Amino acid sequence: MNGIHDMGGLQNMGPIVVEANEPIFHADWERDVLGVNFALNMSGVYTVHELRYAIEQLPPVHYLESPYYLHWLDGFERLLQEKGYLTAQELATGQVGSAVAAPSHRPVPAPPREVPQFKAGDRVRARNINPRTHTRLPRYVRGRAGTVAAGLGALAFADGIAQGKSPELQHVYSVRFEASELWGPDSGSRDAVYIDLYESYVEAA
Repeated sequence: MNGIHDMGGLQNMGPIVVEANEPIFHADWERDVLGVNFALNMSGVYTVHELRYAIEQLPPVHYLESPYYLHWLDGFERLLQEKGYLTAQELATGQVGSAVAAPSHRPVPAPPREVPQFKAGDRVRARNINPRTHTRLPRYVRGRAGTVAAGLGALAFADGIAQGKSPELQHVYSVRFEASELWGPDSGSRDAVYIDLYESYVEAA
């Protein structure tokens, strides 16, 4: 999904403000949001991938102007309503309505292809895709060529899980992209970025 959340490689977004002696939480409500998120996730109400997708759908201006933990709060409030655990009225009033069923168990992922398609040293290119839903493929590497540094085994495919689909396992690769490939000849000649990519994200270069 192309959105304001995918800011890697963007320029002219203003300075990064570093807060001296920054506390872990700036207010008690942030600590509460962290605890509630952990409880909901560990209880099987939603996955971290579903939460990421919910946050990605926030209006761009609100996303940029709101603090980090408010993104989480907005995200799981959206998910709880979509999944039928609460209503907008319950959120507004703080009054509980009817009871809801407990979350079902998460399904076991389907196995991946037996043999990885690529190996260390292979040249690959990140596919130039622009899905309308969640993806872990950063926009700034799409269409760019890199070298497989290592195979990382098979992991559950985040893009499908984010949409509530049954999980499938895909081989994942650590791919090295030279800085010059991503940002042009003025980049540092010894600089590179390593990105973990699902097999469906790459093709032979």
